[in-house]
Amino acid sequence: MELDDIKKLIDFDHECMDKVVNIHKEKTAAIDAIEKEKKEIADSTWKEVNERLALKKAELDAKIQKTESESAKEYEEVSAKLKSRFKENHDKWLKEMYDYCING
Repeated sequence: MELDDIKKLIDFDHECMDKVVNIHKEKTAAIDAIEKEKKEIADSTWKEVNERLALKKAELDAKIQKTESESAKEYEEVSAKLKSRFKENHDKWLKEMYDYCING
């Protein structure tokens, strides 16, 4: 009778050890799944961030290009006006400065 009890105890111990091993495997699989999902979420998030960043950069580059073009055009217009005005008035201005310096 004692041998049967010992055998039952040993069998029960083996069953419990198998359950512990299975639970450990399930725990490891769950941790791996969580880590995989965590990485997928991080990768997805970074992809989205980089896409948004690329769109914003393109938008800002376009604004910079437009502003640069407008500024260059405005510079050319103002420069042309100044040259024209100087061409029209330089003799007059030179005479006025001469008169001011000489006559006070």
